[in-house]
Amino acid sequence: METCTFDSFTLDIEEFDAISFIKCNNNKEYLFNIMKLKDKQEDYIVTDMGYKFTMMMKGPNDTIEINDAILGDPVRIMKNFINVGAEGIFIKRCKNADSVV
Repeated sequence: METCTFDSFTLDIEEFDAISFIKCNNNKEYLFNIMKLKDKQEDYIVTDMGYKFTMMMKGPNDTIEINDAILGDPVRIMKNFINVGAEGIFIKRCKNADSVV
């Protein structure tokens, strides 16, 4: 586990397949989980604007929202959600999952 400041946290989009950010310690800190699939067999959906992600978000009033979005900089978007007190997970979307939905 590595500790860093909020402002210095950066991560290249190619270095993860999913990232979660959950409040802990009486909502004063966040716990980040960064996931990378080593043996993935599915291709992710990539456009010229970025990867397609499924975003599952829990807002300050405990509502859950699930959306798909193309994100060029998911870490910056995650920081924006943290600034408003949200929690969530961003997962890269596979081509196979798009054909099932």
